[in-house]
Amino acid sequence: TLSGNTLKSTVTASSLTSVDTLTSLTTSGDLLVSSSDPTITIKRSNSSSYAGHLDFTNNADALGWQVGTNQVAGDGFEVNYGASNKFYVTTGGNVGIGTTSPDYTLDVEKSVTGNWLARVLNTATASNPSGLLVRVDDADSTGILLGANASGTYRFVVKPDGKVGIGTASPANMLHVSHSDTDAFDGGGGAFTPAMRLTNAVGGGAAGRGTGIYFANTGQDSVACI
Repeated sequence: TLSGNTLKSTVTASSLTSVDTLTSLTTSGDLLVSSSDPTITIKRSNSSSYAGHLDFTNNADALGWQVGTNQVAGDGFEVNYGASNKFYVTTGGNVGIGTTSPDYTLDVEKSVTGNWLARVLNTATASNPSGLLVRVDDADSTGILLGANASGTYRFVVKPDGKVGIGTASPANMLHVSHSDTDAFDGGGGAFTPAMRLTNAVGGGAAGRGTGIYFANTGQDSVACI
């Protein structure tokens, strides 16, 4: 029976038959829990709420990484570094990176300047690699499939029916560009800030023509070019 607080190498699996209630346990070597279904339970003895943690410290007992619950935030699952939370899962299943109050299934928050907040990178260079898939399964959805929002205003949206809106969150056509500048063109050769600009960087062709927009019907040659 182990009833002290130090587990030494002299205690072997064959001689250890039971463990009394310990105030603490210190081991100078590795600790192995082995069975067909090993379980380690961290139980809070003085409250019905959950609390507990696994700390990673150095030889000066300085806290590095910490895994647990009810340490920095609430009853969720926490991954902390020192006293700073890095990863949090609420009891409802929302995951927060940089926040302990995630409002979405995955919520990433951080103040970043001079760089991107996140990146999706597929390093494959063959066999037609893809990047990011955004999918909804409701064919009649009137929500937003993909959106780019700046300061609370949608700048770009893709609707589930395929309509694309630039400057509007409610595109009425397959491509809907909305511009609110009332002085887009003053007619006198001055300011010119159109809603959309197309530039053919190649320039004119053999006959001095450079195509910007190509109009065609399915199964037919071009109807018009601009």
